[in-house]
Amino acid sequence: MLQKKDIVNVYIVDDDELHLKILTNKLYTATDYFVKTYKSGEEFLEFMLKNPPSKRQFHIVVLDFLLSTDNNSKDGVEILRIIKDINPDMEVIMLSGHGDVDTAISSMHHGAFTFIEKTESSFARVLNNVKWLVSEKKVQRKKKESILVTKVFFALISVIIVAGIVVYFFFPNIF
Repeated sequence: MLQKKDIVNVYIVDDDELHLKILTNKLYTATDYFVKTYKSGEEFLEFMLKNPPSKRQFHIVVLDFLLSTDNNSKDGVEILRIIKDINPDMEVIMLSGHGDVDTAISSMHHGAFTFIEKTESSFARVLNNVKWLVSEKKVQRKKKESILVTKVFFALISVIIVAGIVVYFFFPNIF
């Protein structure tokens, strides 16, 4: 069960209606994550700018590389670069029906977590990668929390020691 601070938002950006529905259904049935879909990169960027992502929640984007044939539309790598400029902590899983090496390298170079070619197994691979990212983010959060607790503990011990030294020098007859 996810705690309130562990809310996971998965944004799927794909202009292929069938692929969008299948992936959304797969995530809805296999997880308790919030899933929101977009048919264009521009639509997602507009949402992201109007609703800045909370640092307390996990945000993962599943982004198609070839979004539209419209001349005004940006491709997935351009959208990826803008996402990373806006929020470098947002994880992006790049999808493509054309799994060439150059596209994969370009995606990874610009900050994609992974590149998945659209095949029969791509839905399961996306799901596995999303779950792994959430797990990894939880570990990182717990590590930061434990470092903070350790720092507070040592600060408290330091204050107690300094207070003891001050009391010893100003009130030596107590000891």
